[in-house]
Amino acid sequence: MESEDDDLNIAIAMSLQDQENSSSANPNKQKDFRPRSPPKENKSKQTSSATYEKQLSPTQPQPHEEAQNQRVSPTLIKPACGIPGLDRKKDEAARLERLARKRKHLEPSPQPEHSDRGKRSKSDRHDDAAQVIDLTADSPIRQQKGVNKVQSNLTENPSNRSRHSHRPAETESLPKTTNVPDKTTLEYPRGVVKRTWAFRYERKDDIKIEEVLRKADLNIAVLSSFQWDMEWIVNKLDQTRTKMIFVMQAKEEATREQYRRETAYAKHVRLCFPPMDGQVNCMHSKLMLLFYKDFLRVVVPTANLVPYDWGETGVMENTVFLIDLPRRPQDAPRLNIDENNSTLFQRELVYFLESMGMHEDVRRGLLNFDFTATKDIAFVHTIGGSHMGQKWRRTGYCGLGRAIKSLGLDTNEPLEIDFVTDESIKASSIGSLNQNFLTQIYLSAQGDDGLTEFERRNSKSKSRRRVERRPPAGAEQQLSRWVQEKFRIYFPTEETVLASRGGPGNGGTICFQPRWYNSDVFPRSLMRDCKSLREGLLMHNKILYARYEKPRVLANGLRCAAWAYLGSANLSESAWGKLIKDRVSGGPKLNCRNWECGVVLPIHLHGDTSPGATQPVGMDIFQGHLPAPMWLPGQPYGARSPWFYSEHGL
Repeated sequence: MESEDDDLNIAIAMSLQDQENSSSANPNKQKDFRPRSPPKENKSKQTSSATYEKQLSPTQPQPHEEAQNQRVSPTLIKPACGIPGLDRKKDEAARLERLARKRKHLEPSPQPEHSDRGKRSKSDRHDDAAQVIDLTADSPIRQQKGVNKVQSNLTENPSNRSRHSHRPAETESLPKTTNVPDKTTLEYPRGVVKRTWAFRYERKDDIKIEEVLRKADLNIAVLSSFQWDMEWIVNKLDQTRTKMIFVMQAKEEATREQYRRETAYAKHVRLCFPPMDGQVNCMHSKLMLLFYKDFLRVVVPTANLVPYDWGETGVMENTVFLIDLPRRPQDAPRLNIDENNSTLFQRELVYFLESMGMHEDVRRGLLNFDFTATKDIAFVHTIGGSHMGQKWRRTGYCGLGRAIKSLGLDTNEPLEIDFVTDESIKASSIGSLNQNFLTQIYLSAQGDDGLTEFERRNSKSKSRRRVERRPPAGAEQQLSRWVQEKFRIYFPTEETVLASRGGPGNGGTICFQPRWYNSDVFPRSLMRDCKSLREGLLMHNKILYARYEKPRVLANGLRCAAWAYLGSANLSESAWGKLIKDRVSGGPKLNCRNWECGVVLPIHLHGDTSPGATQPVGMDIFQGHLPAPMWLPGQPYGARSPWFYSEHGL
């Protein structure tokens, strides 16, 4: 009888033959994003609990991470002789050679076992495989150079390898994490949002990459990212048991073929290349699908797969959404994805994977997990390319509006919007970061599918349908006023970056240029300085906070005060698309230059008698669920300037 999982079940069975008995997980439980009780009133100023140490030599991120006005080069750079690490025998010889060279330049280690790493017993190596390095201990951090270069090690066993040759040996002796979750229980059954851990900062409601992956239990890992440190991420996994699927950017067929050849004999690795035809320049989505024996973990981070995005250099912070979905009973009937037996989240996730060309066995594998817990949230995306017919409604800012309406969050009343972005106005989309573009985003946040602004721009048409969709007299002026008064964009000023722990050398991934900011149409009055509550950290977050003036009752009886978007999309036309008139059909066509994904998370209240039930909704509504990472209220720029990476030689 044919298995429901087919190849996916086979892979899992193979993985289970070599199980390990320990795992890494987050010891700090955080509330899910659905409030159990109304939050307390927030203070205008907040106190950071971080311990800030100025003397730190951080890794320098690569400049202008995600340029979108031109073709964005893949961040997995092709090495001269293939991707290193795929030949285990050759890689082991190279490792031993590096270790021998290193010993010549180092004093004898006070812990002899480190200098004999290549000759440890099998049992010692097995114990090390389950170890989670605790980088919060007082020890030197990993010094990395050229993170944008390929440092892959796709087949070397992490339990048997030497740490990066440029990482101090003392790091290897850090204590193991002792808090291991029960494998039979779900850590995040209702979904949770956490900030990424940061080196030398107090641990509080944060999470490490090791705790996300839980490598000792992980059977299959589907990983999507724009930037990669291949050696770093692969060695966060157990290659003896985990099958890996990497979703990567490769616009040219020659590049795709090269990567396929270089991974052909790494049987535990498969590659997926989303289509990047024509106008598509950037595969920017960040997503993890982590398959375990009894559950699926869906992870939507704002972080790339590089160490500084996950806090290992102590200069950058990100945010992560996680949800654990249980496996359906083996005797459960086979599912078909439709509106009657699946959630919006599941349907759009599968649609996104199909569009990017994800392997069929992975898509089928999703059907074996129960997505019921996602019924009140949404997976939203931007699919690169042109979309016509009815497809334009499902993606980009049109898809965001559709998701808001499907969740019952749509409104004709004004919204307060706070958009935290690391690259708010970049690339070709900067020409669109004006009143028109911000109006499109604002309308989408209200639940509009994009047609309102589309009809306004194409108002010469006399068709009855378009006249009906045209806003009434005075509505445009009111909408324009709402955008000007109720939309805030958080982006760091120059002085904030210069005063950060990493200094200007670590502001390269935060991209902005003077010609954009000085444009006559740029909405400078909406800009707010973005200072982290963890003093000295810069941000790579992309979060849209939307608040109603007062809590409202949804069709399902739940009270909703606000919602948030968290994902890979920054505030740009490249990230959200543009709805235009198709020259042939005359109908709407959505053009998208990027691949993006994220989640929409409503903030529900319980009971009409809750304190603040009739009071205006402030940003404190997100505390304990998706707390704002920056100081509030954000300070207007005034005479200050935003951070211009180009003016610092980056």
